[in-house]
Amino acid sequence: MTNRPPKELYYLEVAKAVSLRSTCINKQWGAVIVNNDMIVSTGYNGSARGTENCSDLGYCYRVANNIPRGTCYETCLRGDTAIKLLDGTVRTIEDLEATEDEVWLYAFDLSHGTIVPARGINIRKTKHVTELARVWFKDGYVDCTPDHRFLLRNGKYRQAQHLHSDDYVLGIHGSLVTMKRVMGYEPFEYECDVYDMEVPKFENFAIVLDDEESVFVHNCRSVHAEANAIISAPRSLMLGATMYLYGYDVVNHDIVENGDCCMMCKRMVINAGIEEVVFADRNGIKKHEHPSQEFGYRVTKVDNWINTPEKHGY
Repeated sequence: MTNRPPKELYYLEVAKAVSLRSTCINKQWGAVIVNNDMIVSTGYNGSARGTENCSDLGYCYRVANNIPRGTCYETCLRGDTAIKLLDGTVRTIEDLEATEDEVWLYAFDLSHGTIVPARGINIRKTKHVTELARVWFKDGYVDCTPDHRFLLRNGKYRQAQHLHSDDYVLGIHGSLVTMKRVMGYEPFEYECDVYDMEVPKFENFAIVLDDEESVFVHNCRSVHAEANAIISAPRSLMLGATMYLYGYDVVNHDIVENGDCCMMCKRMVINAGIEEVVFADRNGIKKHEHPSQEFGYRVTKVDNWINTPEKHGY
């Protein structure tokens, strides 16, 4: 009798190894995308590139603020926030949410310290709020949720509510990189819809203060293991693929029980063309008893998410 584990557990062990790179101090996830018995890409969860990691800060913002699992990943902008596009036009984020055209805008490449063209995707209305914050600059202001992050001149991101008058935010004047000094912060009551978008790779984009001036803000998503794996793979190799997910609960020192993808990751998995997701599960299927086997697995068909969207929140 062979002691070889089945392929499901083999790839989940790879996902477990990937999860060790996670910077989350609450739940550590590893993802592996496999197609035709070939590993296409891997990903682990953590803060977006350029932001401070929870493992470095020593605390989890979501835990500290009692944010329920799978909710409130977006920190957002008012609908009339203006964005300058590469073609020279200025559009509000609310207008862009309704367009079917490709959206190309300006982002800041932290690796090279340069302004670069970037594509904005998944532009969406995220929620309805009753409170906003206004961040003042010499040339104008930005209205956003208090936890929206701005890109500072040191390459780090800071939430609007934690900005100080001596902070400088990276910006654009024409096509040149500039420093915009924060002049003030003002929370206020205002009922409206707010919006967000994603900018793959650069994780930021420029929003308009006036005709010539813009500032860079974060695209406001913590990045899950599934998302990191998907953005690292060509779509042609994800069509019909299987994603393997291993989650470790740091607090309880055990595999995450009844693990699942969040709403946004489910959308990405569906659009990527992945056919099924295999979760490591303590009480899952065990095709092969092996002395070193710590867990079984559970298989979810992605079609189930498509056919029952009311259960999955989209």
